[in-house]
Amino acid sequence: MKDFVYVSREEALIYRKKVMNLIKVVQKKLKNSFSFTTRFVGSSARNMVSYDQNSNVGPDLDVNICLNNPDDYEPKYIKEKFISAFNQHSSTFGFDYAEDSTRVITLKTKDRDHSRILFSCDIAIVAKMGLDFDCFIYHNKKQDTYEWQLQREQSEDIDNMVDWIKDNGLWELVREKYIDNKNNNRCNTKKSIHIFNETIHQVYNEYQEKYY
Repeated sequence: MKDFVYVSREEALIYRKKVMNLIKVVQKKLKNSFSFTTRFVGSSARNMVSYDQNSNVGPDLDVNICLNNPDDYEPKYIKEKFISAFNQHSSTFGFDYAEDSTRVITLKTKDRDHSRILFSCDIAIVAKMGLDFDCFIYHNKKQDTYEWQLQREQSEDIDNMVDWIKDNGLWELVREKYIDNKNNNRCNTKKSIHIFNETIHQVYNEYQEKYY
C-alpha cells in the first residue's frame, strides 16, 4: 500500500540546490553550443515534493531545460550532448550516471548498501516550436529515434489554472487531492508531473462549474 507524504520545504530546497548546482556546471560546459534557462515544474515548483514512506524510492523532482536555439541541432544530438555533460560531472554531486528515459533525462542519487533511491530528478529538454507551442525531445526506444513532440498541455495553461485555484482559496484542496491521487495511482510509469497536472485539471474543472 502506498503512503505518500510531503517533504518539508527545507528538505526540498536541499534537493533543488543539488540539482541546480549540477545543471549550472553543465550549462557552463555547453555554453558554446546551447543557450538555455532552467525551470522547476509541476509539484517541484510549488513546495509539493513528496515520497512514498512504504517504498525504497525517495522524492522526485521535475525540471525543464528550456532551449533558446532548438533549431541549431538535431534532437538526438542535443539530448546526447546533455547526457554526456551530465555524466562527466554527475558523480561530483552524488548522482549516478544519467538515464536516457523516453521523455526525460533521469538523474538518481542512490544508497547502494540499502538498495534505495534517495531522490531523483527528471529533466525534460523543451523549447518553443512552430506557432509557439511547447515541445519536448521524445526518444522512441523501439525505433531508436529522437524527435520534438508536442506537450500534452501548455505550461501557460497550467499556470493560469493554478492562479485561478489559488485566487479562489482552493490550494489546500489541491495538496490533499494530489497526495490522494499519488496513493491511488496504479500506473507505475506515470510521472509525478502528470499526476500534478491531472490534479490541477480535476480541481479547476470541478470548481469552475460550481462557481460559474
